[in-house]
Amino acid sequence: MALNTPINIDNIKTRKSRIYKIGVELEGGWGETLPKGTQVIKDGSVTFPEMLVPPRYVGELPSPPMDLIAMPTWVKKYYPQHVNNSCGLHVHLSFETPFLYQMLMCKEYPSTVVAYVKKWAEEKGINKDNSIWPRLAGKSEFCQHIFNADLQANSKRKEYDRHAVGHRYTVINYCWQRYNTLECRLLPMMATATEAIEAINELISITDKFLVATSNKKNAQANVKEEIELDLTGNVEEIHEIL
Repeated sequence: MALNTPINIDNIKTRKSRIYKIGVELEGGWGETLPKGTQVIKDGSVTFPEMLVPPRYVGELPSPPMDLIAMPTWVKKYYPQHVNNSCGLHVHLSFETPFLYQMLMCKEYPSTVVAYVKKWAEEKGINKDNSIWPRLAGKSEFCQHIFNADLQANSKRKEYDRHAVGHRYTVINYCWQRYNTLECRLLPMMATATEAIEAINELISITDKFLVATSNKKNAQANVKEEIELDLTGNVEEIHEIL
């Protein structure tokens, strides 16, 4: 199912984040030693053919669930020494209530993420050979611009077939049954940890603003409906136009 038109969140203000915990999966190559207490999970999609001698540890290093405030420190500490266009930066977000999660299970959310991450990348002047651009353009098999929320949310298994019905290789992967999170697969690994942290913070901001914007819209619609119920003399065509 294709994505929808993004919503406008330009003028949305947020006081606090509605995100409960965050998890980050770093893909890349690490040198001779790993930070104490960590383990790199092998991932066949992460390769370094351009290096005569590839890094000793190649694959994915996932974080534990963290408070948002802990994310920058963790990313800086564990960021790999080697990254290339095969490496993705996957971000898991969880929420205090299923209602907030459900509010993001709509085609407008991933399309808004794509639109505003693109705007951020353009404003940052990210180099055109960065792999963020094919991901934003829907040209990456690992980040397809399709919407599979219901199928993904009800799946208890990790799907590795990028063409299977309800697969996880989408801008937003709704992995509710497995982790109670949603996973953003849009971001690539950036050249530095600092750039990666900026990109993750942008995703957090977009998500919070989207929740505020859609909540405001629902409240406005509820208020309009309440007024209509109190005044049944309004023109029917006008009422449909308002809603």
